[in-house]
Amino acid sequence: MPDPESAKCKPKGLGPNRRLQHGLSLAELLVVMALTVVLVVIISLLFLRSRDAVRLSTDRLDTSGRSRRTMDALTPFVASAVYAPPAAPLEVSDLTPTVLDDACWLRVTTQEKLLDDDYQPGTPYVHNALVPARRFQISFRPATRELVAQQLRPALGGEEVDPDVKPMLLGRDVDGCGFRLLSQGSVEVTLRARAERDDERRPGGVTTSTLRALLAAPGVRR
Repeated sequence: MPDPESAKCKPKGLGPNRRLQHGLSLAELLVVMALTVVLVVIISLLFLRSRDAVRLSTDRLDTSGRSRRTMDALTPFVASAVYAPPAAPLEVSDLTPTVLDDACWLRVTTQEKLLDDDYQPGTPYVHNALVPARRFQISFRPATRELVAQQLRPALGGEEVDPDVKPMLLGRDVDGCGFRLLSQGSVEVTLRARAERDDERRPGGVTTSTLRALLAAPGVRR
């Protein structure tokens, strides 16, 4: 049986619940704070990397879709090319087709009214001697990053842009373009689209997407 006198003389706070009565020590608080900071930093880094990956994926989808839409808008011009002597079905002015940053153009001879507001494509594209031929020029403008289609008219010593016909914007934010004539009825087109927002973490400071396609004119078989 325990001695009542010895129990009275026992100092308070020396039992097993002393830690619970007095809380955490300063060293323990510092350790907890350090671990909390480390966890916050790790979570922040993971969040920033995830956000960066989502932004990159979004920009790539955007630029890829824009280059495809531009190529789709260009395709009817090449597909409708026909022979209408003395003009060639397709003509290219691009001294450096592998360098996409410089100005270049593609000229097309066709009987389609491609720039008319009420234009309906003919099916199939065939030459009709009773229908006058038209000449179009698809130009890449590096200064404005645009791909534009314009109608041409005869001029002294060659051809010039017809100011009476409204041009058509085929693509915007076009960072580069290249034309390479493969035959009288086919051309290789390379388009490089850029994202609308700059990003210093990307090569060149912006996300880009390059699309290369072979376009052919079914009506030109020679």
